[in-house]
Amino acid sequence: MNDISTDILVIGSGLSGAIAALSAAEEGKNVTLITKEMKVLGGNTIWAQGGIAYKGNKDSALKFSKDIFEAGNNNNYKPAVNQISKLGPKLIEKILVNQCQVPFERDKDNKLIYTSEAAHSAKRIIHCKDQTGLQIHNAVVNQVKENSNISVYTCL
Repeated sequence: MNDISTDILVIGSGLSGAIAALSAAEEGKNVTLITKEMKVLGGNTIWAQGGIAYKGNKDSALKFSKDIFEAGNNNNYKPAVNQISKLGPKLIEKILVNQCQVPFERDKDNKLIYTSEAAHSAKRIIHCKDQTGLQIHNAVVNQVKENSNISVYTCL
């Protein structure tokens, strides 16, 4: 095998690996992504059916974090909950909605459709029918494949 020079090495093409590779590449880094998947689609995200918590109308980070704490019987790690409730919706909008253009369900006016799920007190769940995880991952992987700063190697 030839030597490979890279700024960033990402091992695994699950959603976390794919997003990490994409984020580093967008900062001008030369990224090498190693995966065991022939189609660069790995991990368990593809099995997620329901949706992803985003931000609903009349929603707030405080309301979102309160729901997370209540769902976790207040046994949550506060810094993580605060980070998810404050940064999560912004990153979903930036990466998944705008950049990767995940085909989330929309109404006739092209506005996102929100639904309720589990312990959420507000309608803040966006989805792609019952294939949300697969659609998210496919959109991210397409961005990875199109990015000239990312080299993908399959190791079986």
